[in-house]
Amino acid sequence: PFVQPVFGLNGQCAKLCVAAAHCATFMAMRPFANNETLQCEAPCGAASPVSGCAECAGPGVCARCAQGMIGFSWFKLSEDGRQCVDGSVMIWYSIYTALAGFIGGVGGY
Repeated sequence: PFVQPVFGLNGQCAKLCVAAAHCATFMAMRPFANNETLQCEAPCGAASPVSGCAECAGPGVCARCAQGMIGFSWFKLSEDGRQCVDGSVMIWYSIYTALAGFIGGVGGY
């Protein structure tokens, strides 16, 4: 069994013992069943979490990145599996730049 911290009423803390497959069921923020610590932890482990990871290969290593809205996947897994890189950043920067140019052009007119 794996330990899953659960926060109760009045700020009291409690723990549950759950099977590895149930870590995400009880607390979505701690879906990774770490076989070394026997605790449910942040994606791919508390010592080296991988933000945006949907499935971990082991502590600190991601096997598959999460999908975005409507099934689009903006996250790309790095070659070493240690991070999920957000590919949408450049698209958003381009949109913001175009909007700023448009607003500046309308304001200057």
